[in-house]
Formats: sequence, structure tokens, C-alpha cells
Amino acid sequence: MRDALRPVTTAALFVICVVLAASYAFGQTPARVRVTKQATLWRVRFPTPIVVVDPGVELEVVARRGRWYEVVVPFLDPDHPEIGLIAVSQVEPISGALPITPPPAPAVEPFAAGRFARGPVAKSWWSRRVFIDINGAQQERTTTLSERGTFAASLEQGTFTSAYPVKKGSVLMLDGGVRLAGGLAASVGVSRFKSTQAAGITAEVPHPFFFDVMRSVTGVSPGLAHQEIAIDIDARWMSSAGRRIQIAVSGGPTVVVVTQDLVSRVTYSEAYPYDTATFTGVEFGKASKSGLGGNGAVDVTFLFSRSIGIGGTVRYARATVDFVGVDGSVLPAVVGGAQVGGGLRLRF
Repeated sequence: MRDALRPVTTAALFVICVVLAASYAFGQTPARVRVTKQATLWRVRFPTPIVVVDPGVELEVVARRGRWYEVVVPFLDPDHPEIGLIAVSQVEPISGALPITPPPAPAVEPFAAGRFARGPVAKSWWSRRVFIDINGAQQERTTTLSERGTFAASLEQGTFTSAYPVKKGSVLMLDGGVRLAGGLAASVGVSRFKSTQAAGITAEVPHPFFFDVMRSVTGVSPGLAHQEIAIDIDARWMSSAGRRIQIAVSGGPTVVVVTQDLVSRVTYSEAYPYDTATFTGVEFGKASKSGLGGNGAVDVTFLFSRSIGIGGTVRYARATVDFVGVDGSVLPAVVGGAQVGGGLRLRF
């Protein structure tokens, strides 16, 4: 009889042990600690700060590394939790069983905690999802657009060649976007570059008395305007490099709308016997065309607070636009270039 009951007894004891173990496991609550003084949460793999928390903030403990606890970082996206380090001396236990045997310390110890945020609940810039950057910059690229056209004079066709220099000038830049997840963000930017330069003109003017006899005139036409408006649709990767510094790298397609004053006719003066002519000016009209290109930028921001700061940016954009001259010819123009500047940073 005892031999018959022995397997049943063994099975019953095994089931009881499993149930007790499961009950104990499910009954365990996550270990939690309370911050006792303002403290910095640091990244695990390299010693850069994530966020500063005020006294009273509760944190969930994951593990222990030497004199540091690994905790779940608050204030970030709950769907993508991040683990950070906090000094054991800066917290007190409030619930659950804390790790007793500490594993080895991190390969690189974080620096001492520093002050950055204030308020009852301290959030870092990382909790700010919306950003606006306002920059003034200098476009460094210099180029020249060339045009060849014709005009009617003395029952013949005169010809002219004009060269439109586009020199360095100031750029106004406005960018805004939203952080999507982690360091990934999407942004839209608008920039405006305008230059007014003199154009060099060379023309061949028909003689009023003799066919196929041309008179050469040259001159300079001041005040021809060139304008570029660029619209960027970018992906941006944002990261921190200290308590107050952000670094962002962005890039994407660019639509550029270019407006250019183009010469349509050369004006001149002449007197008997009309063997020479003198340049007096030009007639011109505005032409506007758009083109597709691309851009890339690096931006560094220094924050005075969680919402406002200053920054510097280096951007490069390039696009090709095809104008149509007065004689129907295509005038390809490469626009854009390197832009270096800085300005205001806003975070919401």
C-alpha cells in the first residue's frame, strides 16, 4: 500500500513546491527607491547624463552595479524605457527586495551628480518633444549664372551675353519639428537667401545702314536680384553631450524656389554716322523656377534652461534649377551651398 502511494505523494509534493514558488514569484513587487537629494541619472554604457531628478521621485530598481543602482528612467516614452544609473547613496528603499550582492561596477564610472533642472518634478530637455530653431547664417558659395539672348534692332537681330554673379550673403533659417521616439525626430525648415549684384553685359548691335555689320557694346547693369527660398523635409537624430548640450544631425530632400532678374533687351545710344554705339542700360524681367535637391546639417545647442538656449549650425544644400531665357534657351543654375550660422533654440 505504501509503495502504491509513494508516487502520488511525490507528485503532490512537487505540485505544492511549484505553486509555492509561483506564488512567491508573483507576489514579489518590483524593488523601488526614493530619491533623497537631487540626483543625476547617467547612461550605463558611457558617462553622460540623461535627466536630473528632485528629492521624492520614486524609481524602479532593476539591478545593482557596485555603488550604483540600475533604474528605469522616468519621464521618457513608456513604450521605449531606458535604463540609467543612480548612486546608492542618493536613494532610500521604499518597497520590494533590493539586490544584496552587487555585481561589478560599470566599466566607466559616471561623474559626480550636478544641478541642472529645478522644480517639484525635474525633467530634462529630452522630455520636450517640440523644438524650434531660428538661425541667421552666411551662405559661403559663390557662383555665376550666364545667359545668351537676342533682341530686334534695325530690322535685324542683335545678341547679348549677360553674367549674373551670386556672391556670399546672409540667410534667414527657421526649423521646427517634433521628436517621434528616442532620438529620432521629424522636422520642416524654411530658409531665404537674397543677393543683389551687378551683371556684366556684352552685346552686338546691328548697324542701321548696313546689313550684317555689328557694333560691340559692353556695360554693367546694377541692381539685378537673385533670391532662393528652400523648404527642407528632414529626418533628425538628436543626442545629448552633457547636462546642457544637444547635438543633432539631420538630412533630407529640399525644394528650392529661385527668382532671378533676367535681361531681355540691351538699351544703347548712337549718333551719326552710327559706326559706334554706347551702352545705356538693360530691360529685364523676373523669372521664377523650382528644383529638387537635398540637404544635410549638424547643429549644436547649449540650453540655459529646459526651454530656451542658443546654438550653432552648419548646413549644406544643393539643387539644380533650369531657367528659360528670352530666346527659349535653357539656363541651368546650381544653387545653394554651405551655410554657417547660429541663433535661438526653443523647446516645448
